[in-house]
Amino acid sequence: MKKELLDDYVNYRLQKAKDTILEVEHYIKNEFWNTAINRMYYAYFYAVGALLVKNGISATSH
Repeated sequence: MKKELLDDYVNYRLQKAKDTILEVEHYIKNEFWNTAINRMYYAYFYAVGALLVKNGISATSH
């Protein structure tokens, strides 16, 4: 993958993680605990995936 596309992908995934954390704050405030935990999992999933790709590490499953 070209560096520009790689950087775009990493930035997209990190932004998706940040946006998902904002959702988590909303769910916690409204006491939707299971949904908050689910969204936290995905926020970290997106962020870790971006870091793996940025460092040239591929994962086939979560």
